[in-house]
Amino acid sequence: MHRVTVTRGVVAAASLVLSVLAACSLTVSPGDYAQGGTSDAAAPRPPVPAGGARVLLLAGQRKAVGTADLDWSIEETMAGIIESDGTVGQFLYDRAPPIETSDYSQATIDNGRLLITAFVRGRFRGQPTPPRLAFAPIDTGSGAITRDWSMVEMDASAVPSQSSVSLVRPTMLVASGGVEPATLEDGGPTTVLSAKVLAASVDLDGRKAAWAPLEGALSGARSGARSFVHKDFLYVIGGRVEGGALSDVVDVTRLGADGKPGAFTAATKLPVAMGIPEVISAAGKLFVVGGLTSGDRVTAKVFAAPINEADGTLGPWVEGPAMPAALALGAVAFHGNRLYYFGGIAQTLNDAGAVADQNPTDGIYALDVAADGTLGTWRPVGKLPAPRGGLAAVVLP
Repeated sequence: MHRVTVTRGVVAAASLVLSVLAACSLTVSPGDYAQGGTSDAAAPRPPVPAGGARVLLLAGQRKAVGTADLDWSIEETMAGIIESDGTVGQFLYDRAPPIETSDYSQATIDNGRLLITAFVRGRFRGQPTPPRLAFAPIDTGSGAITRDWSMVEMDASAVPSQSSVSLVRPTMLVASGGVEPATLEDGGPTTVLSAKVLAASVDLDGRKAAWAPLEGALSGARSGARSFVHKDFLYVIGGRVEGGALSDVVDVTRLGADGKPGAFTAATKLPVAMGIPEVISAAGKLFVVGGLTSGDRVTAKVFAAPINEADGTLGPWVEGPAMPAALALGAVAFHGNRLYYFGGIAQTLNDAGAVADQNPTDGIYALDVAADGTLGTWRPVGKLPAPRGGLAAVVLP
């Protein structure tokens, strides 16, 4: 297959390029230059090889089109095959979710339903939007989304902006921290960081969810943290504190039978302050991969800490093999004995060392993780159909 990449140009020029490509029987991602696009929903799915798996990637950020296009967000579902040797490919496009995934997005499969939640915090778009949840029926055998997506209605006005939202259970959303409006002494408007925690019970059959504040709170106010659920524990990692500095704080709480979090306690701090890292657990360890570090620069760093399965506390963080590239806002998944990183946003610096540009990437990398937690080295294992960031990933059971 020929690969054609257009990095700059106005929308009209992009439309012309697409016409030329079609005439030459070349293909590009349907979402490269516009919202949405055609779907391969009716196409036969390639078989999964022994030892392999299907992976779904729900993409949220593409390359901006032209100087007037400030909105990177896109609605798109890519379905690929993880081969037995760890390589990833054979991508098809399935029904796109009715929400753009972005900085905070998670996907899961439960009881024949594919669920995705997204919270656009506004780093690459104008104003943040409230958290949203959508679901669609999925055939876990073929990996095909069998009917259109449904939106869950919710009034999320009480959820602070830049909160860390997590789908801790298929029927429970949790929002931690964020930024709230406040009033100055002279009556003028301002904002303050929040340590509040809210939960929303989700009724998928009724397509409704209701947010309510909880008594518990984070160990300190911060925004833009990353949340991750490992079994019955919810971790809230990094983010920003007052003044905009990044945080090295890690909070943990045990989830109740209904999915609601209990009291948060401070776990072992990160070795460095971080923002928007990708987080995943494997081989008894919690992994933090990529994200932002000092100066809001993207990083290739990887850290891992052992998890105490009894109480959720963490042992010391150890730096692992760095990724081949410094990236943020990709997606991580684990299958077999490999940790995968899909896409992500890379930065280009100018001669003064300032960020001159930031663009999605199309790389797929894998890191071998032995059963005892021993780490191998990262290696490239494939390419996305087009550069993407803000991804949510889920491996089909």
